[in-house]
Amino acid sequence: MNSSRIPLEVLTEVGRLLTLFGVANDAFDHGSTAEAARLRERGTSRLRALVVEHPALLELAPRLPWMLDHGLLIYSWPTVLDVIENAIREQSTGP
Repeated sequence: MNSSRIPLEVLTEVGRLLTLFGVANDAFDHGSTAEAARLRERGTSRLRALVVEHPALLELAPRLPWMLDHGLLIYSWPTVLDVIENAIREQSTGP
């Protein structure tokens, strides 16, 4: 995978957005269901926009749109985050 086609700032933003799902899960666990829903919606809508703006993200996470459509990032956000963090490392340190 050649993540160099994706600006480092975009990868970093995707990583931050994915962590929102973890924060949302914590909010939900502590009874803040409205806050959890708001955080998930914010993350979902911005991730969708980034995929449209930077379709090369699909090379790193080809199932991301499907996961967003089906609400699967609630559970699988760490797996996608690992891929994004590897791409950030690759860009930061070289192959």
